[in-house]
Amino acid sequence: MSELIQRAEKHVRAHVAEHFPATLTYHNIDHITDVVQGAEVLSEAAKLAPEEREALILSAWFHDLGMDMGANGHELRSAELAVAFLAKENASQGMMDRVRGLILSTDLAGKANNPLEQLMRDSDMAHLAEESFPTSVKNLREEREAMTGEPMKKRKWLEENIAFMERTAYGSSEAQTLWNPGKAKNLTWLKEIAAELEAKKEESKEEKKKKAEAEVMVGASPAAVPKEKKKSAERGIETMFRTTMKNHAMLSQIADNKANIMLSVNALIISVTMTGLLPKLDNNPQFLWPTVSLLGTSLAAIIFATIATIPKTGSGMTTRQQVQRRERNVLFFGNFHAMKLSEFDASIRHLMETPDDLYASMTMDLYFLGQVLQRKYTFLRITYAVFLCGLIATVAVTVWETMKPR
Repeated sequence: MSELIQRAEKHVRAHVAEHFPATLTYHNIDHITDVVQGAEVLSEAAKLAPEEREALILSAWFHDLGMDMGANGHELRSAELAVAFLAKENASQGMMDRVRGLILSTDLAGKANNPLEQLMRDSDMAHLAEESFPTSVKNLREEREAMTGEPMKKRKWLEENIAFMERTAYGSSEAQTLWNPGKAKNLTWLKEIAAELEAKKEESKEEKKKKAEAEVMVGASPAAVPKEKKKSAERGIETMFRTTMKNHAMLSQIADNKANIMLSVNALIISVTMTGLLPKLDNNPQFLWPTVSLLGTSLAAIIFATIATIPKTGSGMTTRQQVQRRERNVLFFGNFHAMKLSEFDASIRHLMETPDDLYASMTMDLYFLGQVLQRKYTFLRITYAVFLCGLIATVAVTVWETMKPR
């Protein structure tokens, strides 16, 4: 592996960790590394020249880096991020142009213009032939639901995936040889599940028909409950909780990232100021107050950023009676870490057997997560306000001290 590829991997992993939301359950670092592994396999099978192999693997690392801003147009954003990185690494113009073209070729609306671009497109579809394909399908469905905010019906999802696999073929002879058998196996698996759903649907229709005929003969019960509507409502509630929880987790991660940025920046400012400016104040007394202002600003920003990230936990002791009375939420670790296993097990079983209490606990969990987020973002606002005002004050004091007659 070349040093450039190693630096690219480090850069991509850092970008994903900092910018990718938790809702990207498929287009994440796992998918990126799968594509990289596919590119390595295909480059070996195709016996690519070292320059071509390097360009292919670099493109695999960067091909989805623009997904943090949404799926639309992410190929172009990813290509721009790759070119910016390569420019900093003093890569040749030819390498930057080649990597840019390879990343843009992964757009499903386009096509491959040369064999190397075809290898890139095939690498991006390596998951279609992998044994982990069922997990990939599940993660992609969760990601789609999180993006749209709507549940995806299993039958429709299966039909979309079957149609996609049937119209998407590996273009390179290397990918066809290596991956067509696995892809065919996964396509058969999807069709078998679709067939099972169809069979259950037909059985359900037949049962409903027989039930309707029986009700005509003996009269329908006035207390009959519309079960299908009830199940649909429950699915909607579960989707609401799942999506909201993911959004809360994503917002918490964003807050932590912003706090970490402020901590790093201000720690660097303090370090540079103390080592570079303080020893020179004897000969440059006009910089005393600007230095004090800068150090005070950075210290205050660090204090508020640290307060924003201080974790908060509870006593960890919750009784089964409190759960039954809906007074405490046993789903949060801060409320149960000091409980005995038997008490915790009984409380969880109570929630499993009582949907209303379960929804009440999940509602409390959402509420207190929101309280934590409000606290984090309040201190973050203070941190950024202190930092901004302090910088302005430092510049103003510096100008004043510099222009003041001596």
